[in-house]
Amino acid sequence: NTAAWLAARAPTILAYKPSLIEAKVALLESYLIGVNVTRMLHRQPTILGIAEDTLAYKLSVLVALFPSGNVARIVERQPSLLSASPENLAFKMEYFQRLLPDISAASVFERAPSLLSYDPLTLDMNLESLFVLLPGVNISKVVIRQPTLLQLDVEENLGPKIRLLRHLTKT
Repeated sequence: NTAAWLAARAPTILAYKPSLIEAKVALLESYLIGVNVTRMLHRQPTILGIAEDTLAYKLSVLVALFPSGNVARIVERQPSLLSASPENLAFKMEYFQRLLPDISAASVFERAPSLLSYDPLTLDMNLESLFVLLPGVNISKVVIRQPTLLQLDVEENLGPKIRLLRHLTKT
C-alpha cells in the first residue's frame, strides 16, 4: 500500500489534516507545473513539510544553478534537491566545474541530478579512475554523454568491461 509506505517514510505526514496535505500538494503543483507530484512524494515524502517561502527560495536557487535547465523536471527526477542545502548544492557544482572546466557542470547535473547527492570527493575519485582506465580519451565528452557513469564504482564496475573491450579489440 503506497499510503502506508509514505506514512512509514515520513510519519509527520500523519499529523497533517487532509486539507493541509491537499493544500501542500496543490502548492507543489503550482510551483512545479507539469510535474508528477505524486511520483515526487513517492521518492521524497518529506517534501510535504517544506514551507512555501522555503520552497520558493530553494527553487530560485535551483533556477540560478540551472539557468538553461528545466528546474521542474530536474526536481521531479531528484526531489531531495528541495531538502538540500542551497550552499552545499552550489559548492558541489563549483567543485565539479573545477574538475572538468571544459564542460558545463549544470549540464551534467541536469542530465543526472542524482549526482548532486554524491560526495564531491567520490565524484573526484571516479573521474580519476576514468582518466586512468581511459588514457587519451576525452573524459569530458564521456561524462557529458553518460554522466551516470560517475555513479558507479568505476574501477569495480567499468574496469573489467574496459579491459575486456581492450582485449577483444586487439588485432
